[in-house]
Amino acid sequence: LLILDNHESHASCRVIDIAREHGIVLLTIPPHTSHKLQPLDCMVYGPFKAAYDRATDAWLRSHPGKTISIYDIPALAYEAQMQAMTARNIISGFCSTGIFPFN
Repeated sequence: LLILDNHESHASCRVIDIAREHGIVLLTIPPHTSHKLQPLDCMVYGPFKAAYDRATDAWLRSHPGKTISIYDIPALAYEAQMQAMTARNIISGFCSTGIFPFN
């Protein structure tokens, strides 16, 4: 089972044929419901954004007068990723949307 949002780029004839050839069932969620139905949107990306905001705020406080460069972003994103993209959050995201993964 592959769950997709309803974006038109995901439902080409080629994608459908390849999925069918490999025994993959495609399920699309209704338009304008991803904020409620997409597991990662619900429980992972929100905490990631909050953790990234905290990391950038801390960086700015510890480097007064400086701006964050593109060279600083990977470390800040990594810090946020380690806090937010946990197995617990990912599983909670699926459960909160009613999609219960196999144990």
